[in-house]
Amino acid sequence: MSVLPDESASAALAPLRSGRNRGRYAQAAWLTATLVLAGVIGRAASSWNATDQADLNRGQRLYAGHEPVTARIAGHRSVLPASTTACVHCHEQRARGLETDAAPPLTRQTLVQDIARRGGPRVRYDRSALCETVRTGVDPNFVTLQRAMPRYVVSDAQCKALWDYLSKR
Repeated sequence: MSVLPDESASAALAPLRSGRNRGRYAQAAWLTATLVLAGVIGRAASSWNATDQADLNRGQRLYAGHEPVTARIAGHRSVLPASTTACVHCHEQRARGLETDAAPPLTRQTLVQDIARRGGPRVRYDRSALCETVRTGVDPNFVTLQRAMPRYVVSDAQCKALWDYLSKR
């Protein structure tokens, strides 16, 4: 099956495909295929980058409390005011000049590193584990977080965005 639109185009290219021009034809075909492939990959990458950047921005908004989420303290029915449930309030107190953080910093290093937490066994987080922990207050090794850590009602998309942001910090 010919990829050329008609036989006349094939006939016009015949001199290029034969004899001493064969190498030039092969180079031109290779260059054309490479440029087409680069264009396809470039469009896909720019689309992915735009989506990735949107998730990072949303994750940052969630972390900073600029996109409110519903949260409760374990064992309580009342929803906490959105202004009190931003991650930065507890996980970045040192950055605001206080002596210690009420909770550990949330960065790629602190999340994916296999370390002991809260007096329990060693644990590392991936997106699924972080989302489950944020929702239930129980880490991947079934160690319960402090009651002061809110239990969040977050969608899968919100959790993905939060993970994308935190895992790149």
